[in-house]
Amino acid sequence: MRLSEGALRFGELKRAVDGISERMLSQTLKILEREEMVERRELSQKPPKVEYSLSDSGMRVANSMNDVVRVMYRELGRRFKKMMNEIQ
Repeated sequence: MRLSEGALRFGELKRAVDGISERMLSQTLKILEREEMVERRELSQKPPKVEYSLSDSGMRVANSMNDVVRVMYRELGRRFKKMMNEIQ
C-alpha cells in the first residue's frame, strides 16, 4: 500500500513490489488507472517523468484494506496467545 503514503514514480513502485515484472506492473497500473483507483501524472521535465498516486476512491479502498489487515493481525495475535497459553 505504498501509494497510500504518496505519489511514486514507476521505478519506485517496481522496487516496492518485490518480484513483479515491469510488464505486469505496467498492466496493473493501466487497469487501476482505467478503474479510477490510481491517477497518472506526467511531469514536464527532461527527461519526462510520470508519477502515480491513489485517487480519492483508491485511497478509500486502501484505508478499508488497512483496517481489515489491522483486525486480522489483532485476531491472529489473540489466537496465537491463546494457543501458547494452552501449550504451557
